[in-house]
Amino acid sequence: MNFTTFSGRKRMAIVFGLSLSCMSAVPAFADDFSFTILDGPTSYFYGRDHLTGGMVQGTLYGLTNNAWSFPSQVSITYTEPGLGFTPGPLNNYWYFDGTGIQETNGQITNANFLFDFHDAAGNAFQIRLNDQVEVPGANWLFWNGGATPIVGVGNTLGFDGAQYSNLAVAPGPIPGTGLLSFAVLALAGALTRARGFLSI
Repeated sequence: MNFTTFSGRKRMAIVFGLSLSCMSAVPAFADDFSFTILDGPTSYFYGRDHLTGGMVQGTLYGLTNNAWSFPSQVSITYTEPGLGFTPGPLNNYWYFDGTGIQETNGQITNANFLFDFHDAAGNAFQIRLNDQVEVPGANWLFWNGGATPIVGVGNTLGFDGAQYSNLAVAPGPIPGTGLLSFAVLALAGALTRARGFLSI
């Protein structure tokens, strides 16, 4: 297609559409959150012993803003050594329950999440974030079978029993598209002047 064969009005309309698409191109992002569970009072702990003063830290990946959703991946980055847990992604799960994690305007505002899984060493564990099954408000990581100690870290303090922090990068235009759109407009102006089609 010979761009210069179009009238000035048509050329500028085409270029304006191209430049607008360049400036509006924005990549999609899912939100990732770190979380921390501190050991505290529990109404019931299924016979597990508490690792007093223990802590669990991890990351929830791929949450949807302004919606309830389940994370696309969960990773535990730190636990007390006495738990016998091998940190890493929770890939080997066999059961989950709840309604997921609620994110509102970039912040986690509620949770109801239970996840049974094996760690990287093959030991069985369970994690809950404000879960409402049998023990409402449970936040914990504990033994759920295998040769590791029958212990856990957590509390039944409800949503306030875990801390969350948004790690996601704010969405923005693709680098360079603003300059590209201005360059396209400049080229169109030069072509229009060269062909003498200034009148529209």
